Amino acid sequence: MDQVFLKRDIKKDKAFENHPNLIFGLCIIPIILLIVASIWCYAFLNVPGVLIVIFDISIVIGMIIWFIKKNENTNLTKSSAFVLRDGILHYIRLGYGLDGDIPVSAMDMVVMGPLDAARAARADENIIKGAAVQEMRKKPETFSNYLTQILINLRNSPDSIRLPEFVIQYCPMMDAKLEKIDDKWIRISYINQWTGGKRATAKYRNVYDSLPEYFRETGKLGEGK
Repeated sequence: MDQVFLKRDIKKDKAFENHPNLIFGLCIIPIILLIVASIWCYAFLNVPGVLIVIFDISIVIGMIIWFIKKNENTNLTKSSAFVLRDGILHYIRLGYGLDGDIPVSAMDMVVMGPLDAARAARADENIIKGAAVQEMRKKPETFSNYLTQILINLRNSPDSIRLPEFVIQYCPMMDAKLEKIDDKWIRISYINQWTGGKRATAKYRNVYDSLPEYFRETGKLGEGK
């Protein structure tokens, strides 16, 4: 039986996890207010237009970066999980906008499905699929079922696997060890068929239920621990 480590519920992350599109829409309000204020400053305070444009662009870029990072740390992280099966840890991440099996080169250490511009442009379809992912990711069996599909595809084509629909990232972690942990991050070292026999280390948010306890209870700790 699989042991699935999901992102634990964090109250402050709920808005982004459940309503990312609404949050993005709300971000438009301060941008509109910024434009209105800029026009007023230019018209009545004689502030140079160049300064206003530079200031506005800086604020907008800052807001975009904030939204991307916040969405990554909350909503997108919620769509990932670690699955322990037969003593091997597997990282799986679900995503939006994928239609059908995606061919993937198995030369990468972490296998990722390609997201081209044409798929990214299908906003309406992505919203529908995004809602589907939000529902699926609540269930541990979702990740177990996808892992089964991935392993079947890997056995059939070890050099070029295909990720199932809605899976955008997969990483098998043989001999996984906890290397470092703090309040925000957890670093895991591992070996797989794409690391050339060398240990690789990946960093994840420290938000997965019971994952640190698993490493400590099993004694799978790296030299840093």
